[in-house]
Amino acid sequence: MLKISFHNHKLNELARWLKLPLNQVVSLDLPAGWTCAKANICKTFVERKTAKINHVGRITCYAAKAECYAPNTRIMRWHNFDSLRECSNDTERMIELIGASIPEKVKVMRIHSSGDFFSPSYFYAWVGIAKAYPNISFYGYTKHLDYAIAPLPKNMFLEYSFGGKDDTRRIELKYHAPTCYIGEYKKQYNGYKIVCKAGNSHEDYLAILNRESFVIMEH
Repeated sequence: MLKISFHNHKLNELARWLKLPLNQVVSLDLPAGWTCAKANICKTFVERKTAKINHVGRITCYAAKAECYAPNTRIMRWHNFDSLRECSNDTERMIELIGASIPEKVKVMRIHSSGDFFSPSYFYAWVGIAKAYPNISFYGYTKHLDYAIAPLPKNMFLEYSFGGKDDTRRIELKYHAPTCYIGEYKKQYNGYKIVCKAGNSHEDYLAILNRESFVIMEH
């Protein structure tokens, strides 16, 4: 079984805003950096055993920080990654594993508050899961442009996360997938609203479901 998390401050705020029990708004997380093949400016690894943080990009990934100071978080994310890799990129096996791990009565599921889709087979496993669970709202971010613009089930919402290796291709090909920008300083991305300021952690969820582009300030 995979380890599903609902001990997440942002998800807890979203649950309260939706007036749902905390255990009905959950996430499945993977190790930051290690599963983020397309990351660039935020590429950050945390060593599995030592918790040493390795910076590749100019921004420290917020999810990697948690793996440094919370050993149980790091262990949980690696457990999930190991378990999924044991499926040998078999999409059907991954669907079975993820589906068996989703708790009953879940209403909203964040796909990766840490990590990204580490293989096409894994991505399509999530597409299969969304089809199999039409009463759950699945949402998340990805730096894989092809996944952000792929046809998705009506209950699955992905936001392209700017700051990765697909940025140039996105601009050159004039793809207009809804995009989240990381604000490194004020007014960097004028014209886009800033979401998830203090006490408003539900705003990115609403923006993603509405297919909007927005900015989240570096945190």
